[in-house]
Parts: sequence; C-alpha cells; structure tokens
Amino acid sequence: MPHGLLARLGISVLTLDHGGIRKVLDALRDQEMVITAIDRDITGTGYTMPFLGRPAPIPLGPAAIALRLGTPLFPVCVYRLPDDTFMAEGAPLVYATSTGNARADQVRTTEQVLRHMERFIQQHPEQWHVPHRIWPGSP
Repeated sequence: MPHGLLARLGISVLTLDHGGIRKVLDALRDQEMVITAIDRDITGTGYTMPFLGRPAPIPLGPAAIALRLGTPLFPVCVYRLPDDTFMAEGAPLVYATSTGNARADQVRTTEQVLRHMERFIQQHPEQWHVPHRIWPGSP
C-alpha cells in the first residue's frame, strides 16, 4: 500500500530508529494503536527462540515496550477471504508482567504472543506472507 494512501487513512509507517521508537512510545501514551510484525527479525537483533518448531531470531521490542508502558499486546491476524474482503481475528490480550528480570520477562511475553501467531499461521498457512528469511539456511 503506498505511503500516501496510508497517510490519508491516518496510518504512519515508522522506521526502527530512535525517532521512530520515540513516535511509537508517544502514540501508545496517547492511547493510539501500534501495529508491528513480531514474526520476523528485520533489524538482525532478535532473540533466538522456538518458532514453528525451529529456532528463529524474534524481536523482543514489543514486549520491552509493553513492560515499560504497561500496555497489553494484542495478537491479531488479518486473512484475505475468497471474495477479496478481509477478516481480522484476534487472540486474548497478552499482559507483560515484571519479575525484575527484564530479559526473562521480555522472552516470556514474546513466547506467549508467538504461540498465538503460530496458531494463526497453522490455521491458514497459505495466508502467511514472509518477505524476509526467518530461519538460517531457508530460501
């Protein structure tokens, strides 16, 4: 979808730099919705954990933000229907809780979200679009 159309719809596409992260935090503080793909490590800084039965680098950023701001994570998948309309399906909210070990809390929260994402993908594997390599050695 072109950025001009996204802007007219009130959707901003942000980069993963300090300015983009600041805008994400501001949006969440303003009670806006922020959408991110948690099933791919675009920046190369992901934490390796099981995803669809194989170790994969997964971003912990959404969980880190959820822990920092107390915002829940809402696992959602959007499916294209045969008539070219779309249906969104959401799983229960995932609440990040702090135990004092930030890394363990981020990993635990991210794993909870990943289990929901795996179920979405397993129910409709033909709908999963993967523009980036997820597993080392995969095409």
